Amino acid sequence: MGYLYAYFFFVSWLPGYLVLERKMTLLQSGIASALPFWAGLLGTLGGGWLGDYLIRRGVTTTVSRKSIISAGLTASTVLVIAAAYVEQSWLAVTLLTLSVGCLRLATGSVNSIPIDLAPLAAVGSLTSIQNFFGNIGGLLAPIVTGHIVNVTGSFVVALVVAGGMALFGAISYLFVMGNVEKDPLSSLQGGQTAGR
Repeated sequence: MGYLYAYFFFVSWLPGYLVLERKMTLLQSGIASALPFWAGLLGTLGGGWLGDYLIRRGVTTTVSRKSIISAGLTASTVLVIAAAYVEQSWLAVTLLTLSVGCLRLATGSVNSIPIDLAPLAAVGSLTSIQNFFGNIGGLLAPIVTGHIVNVTGSFVVALVVAGGMALFGAISYLFVMGNVEKDPLSSLQGGQTAGR
């Protein structure tokens, strides 16, 4: 929920933020709004590669997944909150670009957890449950952001809330979620079930 809240904040409100708060033209906001998603594309690829690289180097799946997710979401939090308070628009765009890049570092690890955790016959179900709850955060982001901006007349609190939700995600993955390794019995049962 925290991860997708922050992501959908950017998807739904970034151009509006740049026009309303940063006084950019529509053309400027369109160009500037694309930059974070280019960084996100690179972050997604980099985070996925890094997770597999760490596991190949002997790092446990749990440490690999949790460290990448928590580091990416925490860095994203710091960057988006910093962007809320800087005066220069170019600096805000730079910080938001880096924020989305860091946020998307978590994508590969987040999407791999159902595969890492569930028996083969339950991967689809666990993925659906994870995405269901994640998308609750995603669908709330545009509504909550619109309400906050309407009440306060500024995006500062909305940016802080988006950062706070990313931090909530980091804390949840790091401290609430247990080990990601499958035990040998559930892996075997999943394989036998899938083979039937």
